[in-house]
Amino acid sequence: MNYDLIETFLALAKTLNITKAANQLFMSQSTISYRLKVLETELKVALFDRDKGYKHIELTKHGEKFLKIAQEYERVSDEISNFANLSMFKTVVVGAVDSVNNFVLNNLYKQLLNDIDDDWRVGIRTLHTREIYDSVSFRTIDVGFALSNLQVPYTEAVKVYEDSLFVVSKHNANFQANKIAPSRLDLTNQIYFNWGEEYSKWHSTYFRQPDSPKFKVDSTLLAFQLLSEGYWFFAPASVCLNMKNLFDFCLYELSIESPVRSVYMVSNTSRISSTNSDIAIFKEKTYDYMYELEKQKTDLKNFIMN
Repeated sequence: MNYDLIETFLALAKTLNITKAANQLFMSQSTISYRLKVLETELKVALFDRDKGYKHIELTKHGEKFLKIAQEYERVSDEISNFANLSMFKTVVVGAVDSVNNFVLNNLYKQLLNDIDDDWRVGIRTLHTREIYDSVSFRTIDVGFALSNLQVPYTEAVKVYEDSLFVVSKHNANFQANKIAPSRLDLTNQIYFNWGEEYSKWHSTYFRQPDSPKFKVDSTLLAFQLLSEGYWFFAPASVCLNMKNLFDFCLYELSIESPVRSVYMVSNTSRISSTNSDIAIFKEKTYDYMYELEKQKTDLKNFIMN
């Protein structure tokens, strides 16, 4: 089977739009339509349902079944092209949200970089949670680390780490004790960062969020850079520990049940890839690393108390 047909099918399956698929592959819409017709003729099934004008398409049941085959075909094709190199080292492509890449997995990456037993080739991407699930589903990354447990086809998620969240602020005379009541927090001065599904539910339960936060960010570094007198935000203890030598700030606990930032390891449910052994080794290393990270939470508590 021609690889170009597989490439076209995967682009269509991802975008569900012929125009977008054509733009992604840098070719005309007529070429996309022709390749799809050739592929469906060869397979003797319809892979997509189309409306008039092809503005919107959806995978048929045959298309959904063929998607996993096409994804594996693409992966195997890449591995064949790089066989000489792949046989010499272990490979994995990881995608994670910004805060997890920089403040949770950073030392795991260092371990792989300095691994004397295995020569690792690691691709690291920073993505949003939904992008992580989609990328794992389409096998453009091997393992993802997201902040929510989503139900996405061909993926499975396991919680591997839980991090307590604290109020981060400059020294504030209104916060006399280490533990503060939510009523003492001025929401109009909050720098809002969404730490995942569990945090979002907790936040909506205890706080009545203004229609539009003064600042809403998706970068932990930027949140610390923006912090000034009177402003505050929630951040995981592990992030704060990494930032303590870079910025001047104080940490406060809440007088109510504290929120948490959960980290989920996301992987593809397919077990037919020839790189599964490398992925399995990486996941085992991740579990060992997270276990050691849990033991270090005493250091985090000492930092907060001091």
